Amino acid sequence: MWIRLTKIIYANPLPDASFTLNPSTYLFNDSPISFTPNFSSAVNYFWNVSDGNTYSDPSLNLTFTNQGAYTVSLQLTDNLGCTNNSSQAFTVGLRNTDLGIIAARSTIDNDGFVGIEADLFNYGSTPITEFEILYKLTGGGIMKEAWTADTLPPSAVLLFKFSSKAFLTINERENAISCIKILTVNSNVDDNISNNENCAALNSNKQLVAEPYPNPADGDVTLPIVLTEDQTITITIYDYLGKLIAENLTYDGVTGLNFIKIPSATYSSGTYTLKISISDNNYIRKLIKQSSSK
Repeated sequence: MWIRLTKIIYANPLPDASFTLNPSTYLFNDSPISFTPNFSSAVNYFWNVSDGNTYSDPSLNLTFTNQGAYTVSLQLTDNLGCTNNSSQAFTVGLRNTDLGIIAARSTIDNDGFVGIEADLFNYGSTPITEFEILYKLTGGGIMKEAWTADTLPPSAVLLFKFSSKAFLTINERENAISCIKILTVNSNVDDNISNNENCAALNSNKQLVAEPYPNPADGDVTLPIVLTEDQTITITIYDYLGKLIAENLTYDGVTGLNFIKIPSATYSSGTYTLKISISDNNYIRKLIKQSSSK
């Protein structure tokens, strides 16, 4: 006679050991990161961080002082004694805000109104949610605008078009230069201001010499010059009496827009004449020098 014995074994599912990070992206040093288990009724938690620290708290809030790659592991046990574990690897980076101007462009319509636009690139590690930007147009004044339309993630390009336009007379159009400058990014000064300004000539296919700026000036001034080919630029400067102040200042000009720095910071107050020679062409520009304000 055979006797059959039956034994029922209950297999309990392993607890869910997964956890979430907040924030889940753009993790930076010196900024807190929370680690929260998706299973909230465990009786034991054991966290192991690759920097050598361990914790037994149900959830974690950590701040990493050094950038680099990290791994956080969680082992938990439920009230039935079942144990499970999981881990996540992530990278903590350096917070860096860097919005740069790749290119600036200006166009003019048949009525004499100039439209300005720029290609912007997020070189930094943080998303950009707002910025202030302005353009200066020779003869057309200064216009400032703000952008809050969306989010510009790292390594993304944005075509920004100024909504305002400036009017130029026929004479002003000949030597018009537009300069775009980023003022603030995410309500602060950009971490890298070296790429926050870019300029463009309205007539980039024609040789021209714009007016020096700032003018009047209490320091050095900049002279924008557009060349249709690489050429040598020679500048001679006279004071209001015709006395020679500087002779044959020579610069190597390249095709396109050049910004020539005139060392006028040490000049006395008064009006100066700049004679700019490019090949067989001569241009005359006036500069008003003021006393330095201190």
